[in-house]
Amino acid sequence: MTVKRIAFAARVLASLCLVCAGAFGGEGVDWPRFRGANGDGVSPEKNLLGAWPEQGPPVVWRQTLGPGFSSPTIVDGRIYTLYSVAEPDTPEGEQPKGVEYAACFDLETGKELWRKEIGPQHSTNFGNGPRSSPAVENGTAYILSSTGVLLAFNGADGSVRWQKDFAKQFESSTPRWGFSNSPIIIGDMLLVQVGGGEGELFVGFDKKTGDTLWSSEDGQPGYITPYVAEIEGVRHLVTTNQQRVIALGVDGKLLWSHPWPESRESIAMPIFIPPNKFLVSAAGAAGGLAIEVVKEDGAFKAREVWKNPRYRNHFSSSVYLDGYIYGFDNATLKCVSAEKGEQQWAKRGFGKGSLISADGKLFVLSDRGQLLMVEAKPGEYRELGKFQALTGKCWTAPVISGGRLYLRNDDEMVCFDLRDRDVQ
Repeated sequence: MTVKRIAFAARVLASLCLVCAGAFGGEGVDWPRFRGANGDGVSPEKNLLGAWPEQGPPVVWRQTLGPGFSSPTIVDGRIYTLYSVAEPDTPEGEQPKGVEYAACFDLETGKELWRKEIGPQHSTNFGNGPRSSPAVENGTAYILSSTGVLLAFNGADGSVRWQKDFAKQFESSTPRWGFSNSPIIIGDMLLVQVGGGEGELFVGFDKKTGDTLWSSEDGQPGYITPYVAEIEGVRHLVTTNQQRVIALGVDGKLLWSHPWPESRESIAMPIFIPPNKFLVSAAGAAGGLAIEVVKEDGAFKAREVWKNPRYRNHFSSSVYLDGYIYGFDNATLKCVSAEKGEQQWAKRGFGKGSLISADGKLFVLSDRGQLLMVEAKPGEYRELGKFQALTGKCWTAPVISGGRLYLRNDDEMVCFDLRDRDVQ
């Protein structure tokens, strides 16, 4: 390890106790990054409505957006997300062209406070615009465009603090579906999947300056945002790399790897099953794979615990709660045991939906905008409420923060009040 890497690792480890105290044990209401503070899709919110009227919970506001799949990030009374604006009058049969933006909105009114151009719109047959979700900390919003431009914005006014163009700096090429992984803040580091030259698949950037602290592993950029978990006192940054599941340390060194034939097409995030297991899943034939991480002779090793070919996450990540995993097997919502991967219940009718959890419930968004509240229990599927929240394509998972629920599609972002006013 180089001197630079040793110094950086020491600095990150020294600050982890402060950073992780809030991220892993706190009851804060912010949603500061993709899939919440812990990256697990589980909110600490309590005292939410246990039932909804037929028309759904109260609407606080609706705000017009453009195409994109970026999830809202909520910090200090502001919402950050990405969207695009297409050029009018695209000739029939051609992919629309346009511009992608990073934008900031007022939490109470939904009013757009600022927006800044981040690059050209990425267009495909299955959707257009930015895919990544912002990460926000200490007044700085970190975003990644679908064509591989990484920027740090001043959250107050949208001024650019620094930026990196992956194509120019790392010779990266844009993946088929666009850059989709979301930045992760770990101490003084910003972790992003970059791709490009040898040993530059994953890059740790100095979050204040954008300087490269380390780079690691080979291969073209994929779509997965790594999961960060601690095992045996060591932070594991878990994701996939070509044909493997891998874990990096905070210094970029490889901690362990395990074969995974579906890793090229994996999109959903790995799921952490405390204290030392991970679930990876893809829409292909391999389905779901649970891995146990153990330490032997001073080194970490990963071994298979179970496989379930009928648990195939596509782009929607699962959630883990109290010994059970809830998520989509392609277009079927399922509950499986974390111990053996055995199915507990299954429910169709949502298409390729998405979900998060809060207050002992699942908040499930169908791919056509129907929102459902489902009891998060393995015994049986039980709906507590449902209504049509949005229309059109809905491929972005819900967000819950401060007793409110936020949804988006290609046309708008909407905020609902979930607070139970009868609970003090």
